[in-house]
Amino acid sequence: IYELYKNKKFEDALNKAFTIYSNDESNAELNHLIGLIQLNLGNLDNSITYFKKAVESEPNKMSFNYNLALSLKKLKKFDESFLYFKKALNLDVNHPNVNFNVAHLYEIKGDIDLSISHYQKSLRKDKSLYESYINLALIFESIGKTENARKIYEEGIFNNPDNFSLRNNF
Repeated sequence: IYELYKNKKFEDALNKAFTIYSNDESNAELNHLIGLIQLNLGNLDNSITYFKKAVESEPNKMSFNYNLALSLKKLKKFDESFLYFKKALNLDVNHPNVNFNVAHLYEIKGDIDLSISHYQKSLRKDKSLYESYINLALIFESIGKTENARKIYEEGIFNNPDNFSLRNNF
């Protein structure tokens, strides 16, 4: 199943997963994999169903909480998404993508200070997260700290020299 998934043969992977699933509906890894396949197929409601089953079976697995939160965020269920991102963050405080998403949700909520803090944490762990640079610079611009914004864009371009989005925003 995983090979089919890696090769982006999502329908084939899903069909094979379901043949196994009928015999093992409580398998957390299988539920998670089906959730990932559903997510890649754009079936967000289905992905949430399977990610929730995975989290119920193994609540302390960061990736399960993270992917559930990501699917919920894509459906704009920000409050519920935030809960699972926070849980994922508690399980791996340094994960750059979790910090990015927590920062983005804080930004949506209007909590600029916490948003800035989490964007900065995401960049300390992964300097290739160009969206963190862009979002952080835009926040600084919005609060009148244009010099901070300029420095963030320059750092982002230095660390991601081929990224058109960073250059375009600068």
